[in-house]
Amino acid sequence: MKLLKDHSHFADNELLQLLAQDNDMAFKILYNRYASYLYRTATGRLNNEVIAQDLVQEVFVSLYNNRHNLGHITELKGWLYACLRNRILNEIRNEQLHLRHHEQMALKTTAVTQTYDSYDLHVLEQQYKKALSQLSGRSREVFLLSREQHLSNKDIADKLQVSLKAIEKHITSALKIMRRELVTRRLLISPFLLIAWLGNILFW
Repeated sequence: MKLLKDHSHFADNELLQLLAQDNDMAFKILYNRYASYLYRTATGRLNNEVIAQDLVQEVFVSLYNNRHNLGHITELKGWLYACLRNRILNEIRNEQLHLRHHEQMALKTTAVTQTYDSYDLHVLEQQYKKALSQLSGRSREVFLLSREQHLSNKDIADKLQVSLKAIEKHITSALKIMRRELVTRRLLISPFLLIAWLGNILFW
């Protein structure tokens, strides 16, 4: 505690230098100095305390993980704010996309007819498995991570250690094949039924 008090008056750039030397006390001081400010900023934009807290934690995790490469920072408060702002914008963008998809699915679902009750869903499941088998190994892996485990493109890219562009290419290719196999080559299934059963997979 004495060490914390001794360093509490240090300027940000001095604390960053100490942090680069793996000084945990320097990190704690910076956290105590800016966490409340960042939290207020996040809650003001998102109106969600839990998400705001998560984003602030992510900012400080990023700061700590990059502690050996912070020499370019000339104004720490501005750097922290920029990191938080980017995460807030991503959160807002993801939420808007999520709501838009839900609205689209709601509209499509209302068009489903009684054909849903009369069609043999077992056949549809078999068609889906067959369509899935048409994908290449990597495209199938990416598709399943995206549509069944609901990972974001960025999370998949990080998990598989490939570029985000490569993930987007795999998903685009996979969707093209899946839609071709399940829609163009359907048996006697109505497109509305297909949307109801596979909407989250093909159109999400």
